[in-house]
Amino acid sequence: MAKTQLRDFKVTKDLSLAKIESLLTQLSSRAVSTLPPGESRKQLQNMEAIQALTRSLPAYSQNVVSTQFSLLSARRGKAVSFQELMRGLNVHRAGIDADIKSFGAEPKKNQGNQGKLPPLPKIRRKVKTPLGHLLLTWLQRLCSHRKISKITKGKGKRSQMGKSSMGKRKVMGTLNLTVAYVGCPIIPPSKDAVTC
Repeated sequence: MAKTQLRDFKVTKDLSLAKIESLLTQLSSRAVSTLPPGESRKQLQNMEAIQALTRSLPAYSQNVVSTQFSLLSARRGKAVSFQELMRGLNVHRAGIDADIKSFGAEPKKNQGNQGKLPPLPKIRRKVKTPLGHLLLTWLQRLCSHRKISKITKGKGKRSQMGKSSMGKRKVMGTLNLTVAYVGCPIIPPSKDAVTC
């Protein structure tokens, strides 16, 4: 899986060279994790990261990276590591970041929303929707993002507070939540049920 991600890795406009370095370091270490620890594993990790970096960058940045890799390797007499190459690219960091901003791939639409909760539903003033229904739809959206395991809607109970203009009694709904806490910051782990 990590090798496929390395092969398909593309630099998007919202990434900087520092973020790319950390992403490629993580992906390349996962890609070679099946090999036994040692020198060959380190060399393969460096080679995978350097190749993924040069493949994923725009044309100008590819040229800068490959030229810098050749110069540093010629000075040392052997292929440099990924970290040594990144240190050598510090001089060119501003130019590479500008090239990425200009010619990088467009970020995916839902890539920027990773790890965040879905937005609250918009409440329209003309439509009178009970608060319990809005909460239920929002919590169902949370379920679809795998934050809560199950939501059940309870039966409505009649309120003795008064009658509406049509002569019927007002009904207040209850919302029973069966929550499997998965680190959701909205619902504390101590509460098992919420009533609206």
